[in-house]
Amino acid sequence: MLDGIYNDEGAMVTRRSRIRLSGSLQHLVRGPALVTDEGETWIIDVAEGLELPAYGNVILEGVQAGLDRLKVDWIGANSSL
Repeated sequence: MLDGIYNDEGAMVTRRSRIRLSGSLQHLVRGPALVTDEGETWIIDVAEGLELPAYGNVILEGVQAGLDRLKVDWIGANSSL
């Protein structure tokens, strides 16, 4: 049985579903990372064809690919931070 919940459209949302995070870009030994306002650190794997900004506040979308890793396929500027 799949572990998840149902969204408004009736589709199951599982742990491997898309997530959106916002925060500040950092460059760590493990690679590029996003530090959220809550202090969580996510290591970023960028999909082929995307360019990660050198620094700044961003919004990232992708699929969780590990305990603290996000496979990102969409990057946007976050001017509200």
